[in-house]
Amino acid sequence: MAPILHANCPHNCTDILYWLPPSISLEILGYLDVYSLVECQQVNKYWYRMSCDTKLWRNLCFRPFYRLGAKVASKQLEIFKSRNGYIPWRQVFIERYKLQQNWLTGNCYVRTFEGHTQGITCVQFDDYRIVSGSSDKTIKVWSTSLILPGED
Repeated sequence: MAPILHANCPHNCTDILYWLPPSISLEILGYLDVYSLVECQQVNKYWYRMSCDTKLWRNLCFRPFYRLGAKVASKQLEIFKSRNGYIPWRQVFIERYKLQQNWLTGNCYVRTFEGHTQGITCVQFDDYRIVSGSSDKTIKVWSTSLILPGED
């Protein structure tokens, strides 16, 4: 199959990423979007290895579209971090990508809270509770452990 694919190539035809120094190849791959980077993984073993580079996936995680708030990002990284401090950035990105896709497609659980008699003016939350303030001069606190999917 290879001779057919390279039939019209010049005699010195080589794989450009293989020919370039790895640092330059990674610099080029760093300009790609996530879909193109995944496509690169399907070209050959060398491109796969290059496109799985930790730095590429780390940089994708910090692009504005996939960036998380400082506390949430810190918590996510603690979950993924191994004992020796290694962070599998590709896996971190995959989780962020799924989160973003679920948010954009509405693939999430929506829960309506009732209790205020006027509009909500502020909301704050952490892992254990949700606190809201209202124009009706009340503050409501809900425990997140009591919120179950399917409850209304």
